[in-house]
Amino acid sequence: MKRSFLPLAAMVLLASCTSETFNNPDAEMVSQVTITAKDYVMDDATRTALDLTDSGLSFTWAESDVVGIYPNAGDQVSFPMTAGAGTKSASFDGGGWALKGGYTYAAYFPYNVDNTTNGRSYTALPISYVGQKQPSNNSTAGLGAYDYMVATASTPESGIVTFNFEHIGSVLYIQLTAPEAATFTKLTLSADDPIFTTEATVNLSDGTLTPTSTSNSISLALDNIAVEAGSTLYAWMQIAPTDASSKTLTATLTTSETETYTVELTGKTFEAGKAYQLKGTTQKEYIISGVEAGHAYVDLGLPSGTLWATTNVGADSPEDWGIYYAWGEVKTKSEWSWNTYKYYNDDSGYTFTKYNDDDGKNVLEAADDAACVNWEGNWRTPTYEAWLELIENCTWTWTSVNGINGQKVTSKVNGKSIFLPTASHQYNHYADSDPSCCYGIKGYYWASTLWGGGYGWYTSISDEGVYQTDGLRWGGHTVRAVCHP
Repeated sequence: MKRSFLPLAAMVLLASCTSETFNNPDAEMVSQVTITAKDYVMDDATRTALDLTDSGLSFTWAESDVVGIYPNAGDQVSFPMTAGAGTKSASFDGGGWALKGGYTYAAYFPYNVDNTTNGRSYTALPISYVGQKQPSNNSTAGLGAYDYMVATASTPESGIVTFNFEHIGSVLYIQLTAPEAATFTKLTLSADDPIFTTEATVNLSDGTLTPTSTSNSISLALDNIAVEAGSTLYAWMQIAPTDASSKTLTATLTTSETETYTVELTGKTFEAGKAYQLKGTTQKEYIISGVEAGHAYVDLGLPSGTLWATTNVGADSPEDWGIYYAWGEVKTKSEWSWNTYKYYNDDSGYTFTKYNDDDGKNVLEAADDAACVNWEGNWRTPTYEAWLELIENCTWTWTSVNGINGQKVTSKVNGKSIFLPTASHQYNHYADSDPSCCYGIKGYYWASTLWGGGYGWYTSISDEGVYQTDGLRWGGHTVRAVCHP
């Protein structure tokens, strides 16, 4: 194919929000080339820690940047950078090629050599928004490769050809608060409909973007970005313009342990050349294995096959404390003492009407099991042995979820996990009278196994770890239920 460029060294100066020129000594050649690239305009003109003007988001040229320039007939020529990396103005060299007068030209960024090898027309250059990556928190280093800019066709006038670069995509500045410390590997933005363009073509003659592939989600790979509990992950993405004004968007963060954190965000009309902020506080989504009688469980791969509930009995979420029960009772109460304990034999002193030496019962029956009665189905309060199995086959990590401290219990077998919040206990006759109540510091979970006499087994958790011990049967503790397939 005949080239529309003549062998003459040419230097092109590109600028962000400025216009620069170069002189060509050959009178038959275009004597000046001007290229401008606009800043992104923030949708709400909110300043951030990045390089922003009062009205938008500004990018500087990188050392490896290359632009492609097309004539209206013929192949493209690449113009790599020669000077000015890290500044708003940079020099690009055509490597022996200059622009010829009498032709119409169009330019684009970033340069793609495949457009030449595949003989692509400048009216249908392919672009992709797949494969975006972010190396660290609040880094914009990955934006450049997807910041597609085009300069629609220009013709020489008085020895000058002018390229006015326009951003054809939208920048999303997504700020998500994490409820607990985690290391994230991916951010996915999704909707109910395929509103996100993943592949498209661009016509340099008029800047038109035509989607060739769409999806209901678009993802950003995160390079193991660690965020502390209550801190914010700052992510930057490029997307094609789309109308999401009537949509609810779901942002999903995925960790290195394949756990997910989600939040719903209000969609907007995302326009070309603009940057948008999306903010939210994520909630942890526990990976469940199934549901029993309306309550979710996780299969931790334990030797016995025991399945552990994702929440305490009476709780709405994993970090919710739930309801407190005395050992062997199935209803909660406001006063906690021997006088209110169901099986205390007040007439015979320190003796009990059930689960005693006479009846020999040492594990709660279904009618006395808070998990069985309140959740029904196959649910039970775990035995001493079930708790011991959980302790020995899992890794216990002190953390917090939505401001609630607790232990993250992760299977050594399959990596799945549950969260046990530090709900403290109800003790010393009245719940409000105990100055040592340890909300957010310790958690006390009943086992269904009798320790002996007036005591039942329970499991204690804190920032020091986990252990099993005995507690007075009339004390109010939480229950984490189990079931079997």
